[in-house]
Amino acid sequence: MCLSPATRATVLSRLNASKSFTTHMGLQQPLDVPTEEDDETQNALCTLNSLLYCMFPQISSSDRATTFQPVRPFSEDDLDLLENLAPDIEHDGIRARAYEILWALRPGKVNPNHAIEAAKAYLKYFQGRDKQDADSGLSTVERALRLSGVYARHPGGHPIYIGAQQQAFHVVQDTSVELNVRCTFLNMLISTQKKADGTVPIPELLSWTAQLAEEQLAAGNHVWRSTLAQLREELASQCGPVEKQAARENTAQVLVDMADANAQDNPIHAKKAYMNAERLYLDLGMRKEAQRMQLKGHALTPAIVGKMKPMYTEADDFKEIARKEALQLNQLSSLEECLKKIASYHAVYPQVENSSQSQSLSRLFGQFHLGVNGEVVNSTGKTGEVGFTLGEMQQHAQLSAMLNCHLWSATGARWTPEEEDISALVKANPAVPSNYSSQVTVGLIFALHNDYLVAASMLAPMPEAIFRRALQSAGKLAPYTTASQSQMQTTLGTILEPQGELYPELERMFGKDLMADAKRVLDTESLNVRNTMLHGLGNDQYTRSWPGLAMIQLVFRLAFAEHPGWQKGPADPV
Repeated sequence: MCLSPATRATVLSRLNASKSFTTHMGLQQPLDVPTEEDDETQNALCTLNSLLYCMFPQISSSDRATTFQPVRPFSEDDLDLLENLAPDIEHDGIRARAYEILWALRPGKVNPNHAIEAAKAYLKYFQGRDKQDADSGLSTVERALRLSGVYARHPGGHPIYIGAQQQAFHVVQDTSVELNVRCTFLNMLISTQKKADGTVPIPELLSWTAQLAEEQLAAGNHVWRSTLAQLREELASQCGPVEKQAARENTAQVLVDMADANAQDNPIHAKKAYMNAERLYLDLGMRKEAQRMQLKGHALTPAIVGKMKPMYTEADDFKEIARKEALQLNQLSSLEECLKKIASYHAVYPQVENSSQSQSLSRLFGQFHLGVNGEVVNSTGKTGEVGFTLGEMQQHAQLSAMLNCHLWSATGARWTPEEEDISALVKANPAVPSNYSSQVTVGLIFALHNDYLVAASMLAPMPEAIFRRALQSAGKLAPYTTASQSQMQTTLGTILEPQGELYPELERMFGKDLMADAKRVLDTESLNVRNTMLHGLGNDQYTRSWPGLAMIQLVFRLAFAEHPGWQKGPADPV
């Protein structure tokens, strides 16, 4: 937008008359647009209001794409107008904002000089600001440091960068400034020095890192102390071995202090901090301190359990529930009735009337999987700390296994079933493929006689075989002998995909409740027990503990539950 000299002079006079500026909003009040002015002047003033008033900057000026969020698209003419006026804007803060907007919003025309001029003007505004102004101006130092840091190696940018660093360091040293703000500026100083050499020596930064950490300790702010400890380690990595050792010992002590402070109110968080300190002390060769951390962490176990108690029935209480269920099972008049009763229970969480254990765990799955020993592991591969979510998940599944084991054991003790007793019942269920009925039968007999390692190992492949057989009988999946290449590649994960074509058919045949249970045990985004067992990823402990027991119970359900939606087909899978 090319203005006539008269219009340019009028617009500049109105802009320079405005002194209401804050680093958060830009112009604190919009420019007045008199109706008696000509159209060119009115349009220019309206454009400046859109560009300079209430355009809130994001915190990181180093990312041009997100520095400003404009309320409307700007044309090249609008930005040309601002660039034309910027050098003659008298107010340092408004001029800084104008140059920063030009740097941030000009598509494909990044001009380093715009960022440098903005940083220079921000510093000048801070140095000449009215100390009584409500706007402290500290954010202008922050923006000057970030902007100049982008072009710290630029010939014109380096002097501004050095000036911004020195001003930021003054903020760090100024005890009249709020403590957390000083820490923020120290963090910025250290991070910007990665881009270019600064004038603040490393020893001075180390000293102030320690000083602010002591002040945060007195204030009881362990979160900032932890951040400062990390900054100290970062700085020490540029120094000698003595400084590195001292920085790491400091980090360990910060973790201990944080754990001590949280031990009563948040024992789970405290235990994690003790464990981190233990690992750090071991790395430092300080074995006695590491052992002390281990003992402190173990001492919190009762408190952690105490925090978890309100979320579910205690195990001892649940044992009584399981015993009563087993007694009721013994009142049934036949082995078949017992097995059908067992098949009514869930594989992953117990379905006991009025029990808090009956809540679904599906909301917890998808975030975790099981490790080689059956422990809960999060998606990043690190063993999860004992906590509410992990504890609830594991506790529910373990209690479910406890109930099911009682039922299997009670049935086995009363009826002492032989292979022919179970085989007849398995073969009577058309859902079980006839060429797998012997394997299902023998596996379930081992479970009824308390040999869970053998039982789980034999039964792990069965759910997939049963589901494939069911889908083949419904004409949804071709047998392997005649399958096309694409059908051959239909995995169990595809079969269990709720949005796919096959899973709804399985829900119709086996019921939504059983299939939801099956997904919790089998799905790769849940416990993934089948994949873990069949690919050799779980050891004996995994197979004989609750993951393996969940697999056994799932096969009990598939083999003995009623499946009214199942239709017998002409062929079993090969």
